[in-house]
Amino acid sequence: MAGSVRRIATATQFPPAGLTDAEAARRLEARGQLPRQRSSRSYASIIRANTLNIPNGILFFFGVLTIPLGSWKDALFVGILISNIAIGSFQEIRSKRALDRLASLVTPEAVVVRDGVDRRVPVNRVVVGDIVRVTAGDQVIADGTVVSADALALDEANLTGETEPAVRGPGEPVWSGSFVVEGAALFEVTAVGSESRAARLTATARAFRHPRSPLERPTTGSCCGCSRSRSRSRSDSPSRSSLASRPRAPACRPSPPES
Repeated sequence: MAGSVRRIATATQFPPAGLTDAEAARRLEARGQLPRQRSSRSYASIIRANTLNIPNGILFFFGVLTIPLGSWKDALFVGILISNIAIGSFQEIRSKRALDRLASLVTPEAVVVRDGVDRRVPVNRVVVGDIVRVTAGDQVIADGTVVSADALALDEANLTGETEPAVRGPGEPVWSGSFVVEGAALFEVTAVGSESRAARLTATARAFRHPRSPLERPTTGSCCGCSRSRSRSRSDSPSRSSLASRPRAPACRPSPPES
């Protein structure tokens, strides 16, 4: 017990020096810049979602047919269609701009130890092997292994669904996307960007598709083995000839009343 306490105290008093600036720059150049994550949808996707959909397509098709075949007054609903597209796009674009302004107020940064000195750098410049310092209220910005910890407790509800804080000590893993609710720690980065646990979970969730219902599945041929079950039921059911050849059970006759 005394040895473990002495090792923790030594790690706290003499923290690792971390990477040098030259080594961090070399690793950053070899890895390249991480893809920038959008804070909201693009303008093109907003306009496309409000314009290219089935209800708008049906209304537009009948509006085009109405103009040459009937009175132009019967095609006034096309104006309602255009105004609906404009209003929906305007509302979503206004929300997009509000989200972009909020995202610009928060510049994600991390405190890393380089050349034995704490430095605040953008998250996209953190590389594998960096020593990151976190305290209460900080977000874990990359996967890593704890080097030293002082009563570290993490909120991993976003990743695991567990509401209770997870206690982590030296040598134990930490995952990006979790938050420090108590204590402080130094951890060595092992994965960033798309290689992190949070990014893999996000990619898996985006790739998931609900299974098609029986009504959406193709109905050509037999479905769900109906023909097989029908043929099996026909083969299992006795034929008329076999029923006729079977001896009939004698009919039950009532017994005479006792005198």
